[in-house]
Amino acid sequence: MNWSGTALTLLILLWGQQAVAQQDSDLKSMVVVRRIEGSASRAYWTDNASILLDGGKVRTMKWFAKPQESEEVTGFSSDRLIEYNRASDLLLLSSLNLDTLGQYQISARNLIARGRASPLISGEPVIIHMASCDIATKSGRVAVGFLRHLDLKKGRVLGSISVWDKGFVKPLFTKEGFSVVSDVALTGDGDRVAVLDGARFHVFTVATGESLKAPASLDASQIAFSPDGKVLAVVRKNEVRLYDTQSWKELRAFKGHTAPIQSAFWSEDGNWFITASEDKSATVWNAGTGKAEVVLRAHSAEVRFASIAPDGRHVMTVSKDGTIWIWGPESEALEMSLLQARWDYDAKNYAAALAGFKKVMDAQQGKPGDRLRLLAGSAAYASACVHALQKRRGDALKLLEKAAELGVLVEKDSCHGTVREHMLQDPDLASLRDEARFKTLAKSP
Repeated sequence: MNWSGTALTLLILLWGQQAVAQQDSDLKSMVVVRRIEGSASRAYWTDNASILLDGGKVRTMKWFAKPQESEEVTGFSSDRLIEYNRASDLLLLSSLNLDTLGQYQISARNLIARGRASPLISGEPVIIHMASCDIATKSGRVAVGFLRHLDLKKGRVLGSISVWDKGFVKPLFTKEGFSVVSDVALTGDGDRVAVLDGARFHVFTVATGESLKAPASLDASQIAFSPDGKVLAVVRKNEVRLYDTQSWKELRAFKGHTAPIQSAFWSEDGNWFITASEDKSATVWNAGTGKAEVVLRAHSAEVRFASIAPDGRHVMTVSKDGTIWIWGPESEALEMSLLQARWDYDAKNYAAALAGFKKVMDAQQGKPGDRLRLLAGSAAYASACVHALQKRRGDALKLLEKAAELGVLVEKDSCHGTVREHMLQDPDLASLRDEARFKTLAKSP
């Protein structure tokens, strides 16, 4: 079976049609599309098909590709992924001991800058610990919060923040004198920075350092501005509250988790909000109504991190159980089954391959739609190749007839014109060419 010319080609064409085919898909209908083994602390979308992982080494991969096809991101001899922002194409890395930061451009695979983590601190601190950071969506500015341990025996600490442009040449804004910097957040344009200082809360303009009107305190562990900067999300244990950043009136609350929230992020368009929790679930919320649109449960341990893809139709969850789940439309779960079966075929694990192909064909039974029809037809053709190699000609011919019934043989093939034309040259089907039923299929319009 020459995958480059038949079932795999059809599968790639189907993936290319996703933007059109999924316009009517509903978040509520998401299922697990892909399970990726491997421990990671966080994972980001770089586009609708690619993800960025931090699991010992920072690497990128296509979410539907084999794990061994991932590409390592290099910036330091020992790197940690701290933050990533797709809109500004900026990845923030740190050295293992958190004393040096690097700005990395994913699209160019290039380390564009590196610098000392905290130029503010004078003297010789015992320990400098980076507490939090954020990247502005539009400007690419970086805000970093630090804790300076002055006296380990007495537990004295001093908090500080810095806001930088790309390049780490000179900080645009610095502020010391905080007690405990637990989180920082930048607006999309990078003009305002918010700081959680223990129970206290501050908002500053980056250009002048002016302290802006804001609540004096927030009982919170995390904060995040909406993409337009008009709303601030505040994480409080098991829930999230949204505040208008002009009046500071509470707009709505997201309630439903039964254990503390580990991560909280806006979608790029600001319409959705996603939370990951110690209760082993992730929830996608409607930012306008506060309603939980879908609760995702599949992990066996706490969910550390969750994010929404740029297309708004995929979600990625990272768990302490050592797995990463990609969620999406049911049809893509079948596409992954077809791909996995292809990988099993390549490994000559024919029993597993046939089981995967059968799963796709069974799922199509009684369901309308060209997408499922082509998937099932591709699986039927692939199964026919396996049976032909194993000298089960009757079964192989029956499956080829099924592929023809589903209309796959008339589909265009990038290498050979149509799948039917490719079928005549496919070496895996060579044992069938003298069969009358094969000749009939070859002549059919």
